[in-house]
Amino acid sequence: MDRDDLVSARIKFAELFPAAVGSAVVLVTAPPVGNGSTPHEATHHLTKPATGRIVSDVLDSAVAET
Repeated sequence: MDRDDLVSARIKFAELFPAAVGSAVVLVTAPPVGNGSTPHEATHHLTKPATGRIVSDVLDSAVAET
């Protein structure tokens, strides 16, 4: 979540995007990030430690399930 980004100005998305029927996936609000003046460039997201942690957590849980 970037508090300065109008596209993601809503903090809690879970109520807008419920899990699919039968899915155990739960949407959580990630730690805040600052993406500068060009928030929608992929490099701003992909180079943040917070993004790396989230991706790592997802991959770790996917490996644990296999």
